[in-house]
Amino acid sequence: MITIKDMAGLITPNESGELMRRLKKEVNLPIDFHTHCTPGYGLASTLMAIINGADIVDTSISTLAGGPAAPAFELVQIFADKLGLDTGVNLDAIVKINQELKQIRKELAEFDSYKQFPIDFDITADTLPKAVDKLFDSAISFAKAGDEQELLEATLAIESWFNFIAPDSRVRNAEIPGGMYTNMLAQLRQMKMDDLLPKVLETVPLVRVEAGCPP
Repeated sequence: MITIKDMAGLITPNESGELMRRLKKEVNLPIDFHTHCTPGYGLASTLMAIINGADIVDTSISTLAGGPAAPAFELVQIFADKLGLDTGVNLDAIVKINQELKQIRKELAEFDSYKQFPIDFDITADTLPKAVDKLFDSAISFAKAGDEQELLEATLAIESWFNFIAPDSRVRNAEIPGGMYTNMLAQLRQMKMDDLLPKVLETVPLVRVEAGCPP
């Protein structure tokens, strides 16, 4: 298996689609796609990967999804259902696990950099409003057409309705992986220096260049 590991969430939807098409054409191995949502590409790029042949995509259960994490499983499952793809996942178990994780996250509030929770949505029972359901259909159509801008607008609107963390363009420019970003933010807050975050994000790319752009 080959895993595409995009820890900073920087791969755009069109790049994701092209990469999957080329890999599936040239390589006879399962392809796993992994990305994060910090800069706002995550859900759209994951959908493009699925449509263009990815065998596996990495997700997070909704309570721990979005922002610096991977796209929400529940959103990807809705796309899979609409595309006629069977994920084989026990959805009843997902609902129970999500409830447990939500409680655990609340208990760890002092370590939570965002404290923003998605809405409660039971994927086995709840129905989407027609306007939101249409956004999923539109996103699929835009992805198949390769219309990156419209696709991004649709997926970001979906995530906004579910109350996931908004994209951070500063992280897109600084090219910081999700785990590194949240850890750095926590350390700055611990030292009561989080007001310096904008300057830190401006400086990170400069340091990378001066250090020789290490991978």
